[in-house]
Amino acid sequence: MKIVSYKFGLLPILVVALLFGCKKISDTKKAKSLNSDTSVDVEYKPWMDRFSSQFLNFENTDKLALNNYDFIFIGSSMIEKWVTLSTDMAPLKVVNRGVGGATIREVIFYLEKLIGQRSPKAIVVYDGDNDISIMRDFGIDDSLNGEDIFHAFKILHRKIKLLYPKTKLIYISIKPAPARILTNYPEGIIANRLIKEYCSKEKDCSYIDVATRMFDEKGNIISGIWQPDGNHFNNEGYKLWNSIIKPVLSNL
Repeated sequence: MKIVSYKFGLLPILVVALLFGCKKISDTKKAKSLNSDTSVDVEYKPWMDRFSSQFLNFENTDKLALNNYDFIFIGSSMIEKWVTLSTDMAPLKVVNRGVGGATIREVIFYLEKLIGQRSPKAIVVYDGDNDISIMRDFGIDDSLNGEDIFHAFKILHRKIKLLYPKTKLIYISIKPAPARILTNYPEGIIANRLIKEYCSKEKDCSYIDVATRMFDEKGNIISGIWQPDGNHFNNEGYKLWNSIIKPVLSNL
């Protein structure tokens, strides 16, 4: 893999993260329905209908599925676009149920359609960064900050424990994409830190840190793994992720 650096050092990113965190964590407007230690679902909102047909299609496919699998990958376009997932993870039995553009709140709301009736060994999730910015991109004033994403993650964990008590939840950390490094990643740092701390205390929850492996020794984001949009992976990017994630799943 050719490693060429995007010149975004960690120090300015951390400074922005602190500024974002101080401003937004005090703003509880968006977190009222998330900041609960008992909730097992999120509040329905009309914008959650935008991908409902795709979630329903997974439910119908699951009813007809004859193959067995141990791991279900769910989340946003980073999962959906991983078209080589099954071959990359072999001999592990995995299924890809990513939905491009999806938020962690939609994943929670449609969880039963994504997972179906069977209990896999683990549910592997990549999501959260869309909640930070994509809502603005769609003209919807419902974005989350890093702490909100953490609270949403806890709701996801509780819902999985309720519906699939034998299934482990595995969270892939929010990535430092060049296109979103200053707009999204400061909040991603906060979410990653809180989720990592939480999972360290939970036996049925694991956190996979892909983010730090995406910086070089000088603290710059590596390139050669990105599509031209600077947000999604090319094949080299998925090879990197596979080298990090597969060993974790193999040891479960």
